[in-house]
Amino acid sequence: MIFLLIFLFNIVNAQCYKSTIVSPVPFKGNHGEVFKLADGSIWKVIYEYEYLYEHRPDIIVCPSQNIIIINGKKLNVINLGNRRSSSHSPDIIESQIDGDFKGWEGETIYKLTNGQIWQQASYYYYYAYKFMPNIIIYRENGRYFIHVKGTDCSVEVKRLL
Repeated sequence: MIFLLIFLFNIVNAQCYKSTIVSPVPFKGNHGEVFKLADGSIWKVIYEYEYLYEHRPDIIVCPSQNIIIINGKKLNVINLGNRRSSSHSPDIIESQIDGDFKGWEGETIYKLTNGQIWQQASYYYYYAYKFMPNIIIYRENGRYFIHVKGTDCSVEVKRLL
């Protein structure tokens, strides 16, 4: 009981706020899952495997502690940024693949509906067919990663155009 009171006290003093996870639907809460909040910020789950399957859940976000609380469970997360970053080197790009997505093959090239062209920069093989899926490209530790809606992982990419 004392631990719970100390934990709640720390959360209140950590400038936490309430929000809603708007995508993906459902939100699973597993390591590597990229998700978007109602305020437009983009986050990533780290070191967690919860298999929650929540549809647009209300959460408490504590950015200074890198956690979210969902249905009484604490998940470790990192803030990847938002779309309001500088247009010259944005932290977050939201778009769609222009045409078919057939997964990752090692050096796959993706044309986006915003006109950009990106290429897979790290080896990973995964097959999944989707037509014009929504994507998020985010920068983490100086490298860019693409997350395709409906997949469970992100892959490093580099911009060609």
